[in-house]
Amino acid sequence: MGFNLIKKEDKINIETTFGLIYGYPSSGKTSLANTSGNCLTLDFDNGVHRSAYRKDVVQISSWTDISNDTKGFIELIKKYDVIIVDTISKCMESIEVNLIEKNPKFKRNKLQMYGQLKNEFKDFTNILRNQGKDLIMIAQVKEHTEGDMTIKRPAITGSSYSLIADNSDFIGYMQNIDKNRTLDFNPSEYFIGKNSMNFPTIILPNFTDEPDFFQTKLKEIKASLGNISNVQKETVDLIQKFRNKIDRIETPEECNSLVDELKDLSQAVKIQVRQIFKERVIELGFTYNKDKNVYEAVNKEPEPKVETEPDYSNMTGEKEAEELKPFEVEEPAEAFEF
Repeated sequence: MGFNLIKKEDKINIETTFGLIYGYPSSGKTSLANTSGNCLTLDFDNGVHRSAYRKDVVQISSWTDISNDTKGFIELIKKYDVIIVDTISKCMESIEVNLIEKNPKFKRNKLQMYGQLKNEFKDFTNILRNQGKDLIMIAQVKEHTEGDMTIKRPAITGSSYSLIADNSDFIGYMQNIDKNRTLDFNPSEYFIGKNSMNFPTIILPNFTDEPDFFQTKLKEIKASLGNISNVQKETVDLIQKFRNKIDRIETPEECNSLVDELKDLSQAVKIQVRQIFKERVIELGFTYNKDKNVYEAVNKEPEPKVETEPDYSNMTGEKEAEELKPFEVEEPAEAFEF
């Protein structure tokens, strides 16, 4: 059996790429994606009509439109080079609804649901890769506050966010700066990004003048990804490593140990994994003890007992008050200290 050795200085030929573009409503996300040349939009959000630059569109009312007719879907996308999913959050919600309809137990078992969701999305992306298609996913913005700082991230719920972030070759944030529309792949303290290509902030042109703007950009992305530097690759690999560690957290001890590791990371890496960590802690039901500066498991309320008349004959007033103190359950923490 032969092995195809690719040395670190060698370029890799990138045939297809998957990426995510997100921003506020009316920031031009759909219009930008539709400058990708020969593209088709899968409209899960019923909103593509608002784009002045839209090209061919197929409206998807349910995930079964695709999952129940794979051959028909392959035939549909054959003549296109780029597939646009608008929006990816509605797409993932549609997959979840379909999975629960087929197997109601997924509604109660989040781990099994996530595993099946991963498989379903992987099958979808495999179809696109096998057909040689690029994928552009579009998302709205979700804001969350940490201290005095508001951070923008793609509005993708639950475990789907980690799944999409892991599978994206690039993540770009669209915003308006000084009356210019910009696209920024660089992660910062204020928004999520993924910039393996090391692109600077891009000032977007008028798409009427450059109707194939992002088609050119996709070619540059593929060329850059094929020649990624060792330093860039180390950063991408480090983010993936900690995402995997977060997914494997099961105990408060593992949680606290990982916090110590996360504190030593660069801000660029922290910003990529902080929200995933927060969602995992909430999912596990851990609470943050500010006095001890550690995460703890929330005590569960004891099983109800048959009520009987209490005997206070041998109790002091202090003891009686302690005995009658209501049970308190600490809410999951909102402070995430790294």
